[in-house]
Amino acid sequence: YDWVRDRGNEFNNKRYFSATGSVFIGVYKKVSASNITPRIGFTNDDANGAAHKSCMRGDPTYTYMQLETSDGTATTTDSTVAPDTAFHTIKIENTSSSNIISIDGGLEVSKTTNRPTSTLQPVLFVRGLAAAAAEVRCNYMEAYNT
Repeated sequence: YDWVRDRGNEFNNKRYFSATGSVFIGVYKKVSASNITPRIGFTNDDANGAAHKSCMRGDPTYTYMQLETSDGTATTTDSTVAPDTAFHTIKIENTSSSNIISIDGGLEVSKTTNRPTSTLQPVLFVRGLAAAAAEVRCNYMEAYNT
């Protein structure tokens, strides 16, 4: 489900989650490996252009899933997990000193640059890269402050 494109349902812009003390866990899969770019995690608005975010980016044009963070300037750091069409458990941890992504239970990236500073909301963002429909399946999401 694409909360960002359906503007009325993207957590209603209620940003309850701290940029320096929160956790997001989600289980998702891409239906197609080649035509969509999902982002799953935290954002302060639309995950594609958000000024502040901490999320997994699964762009099929890159070799690996990435941790994407932004404090107004978005940057990414590669994990060791390639984008595919299998279910993956994504855990994003925002702490006072870093943003951390774990994929399928393994710690992948700890990032200390371009970290969000505003309050955040959960997001599952899907962008189609081709004429085919962009589809992601998500069977679990949770977010909480620590």
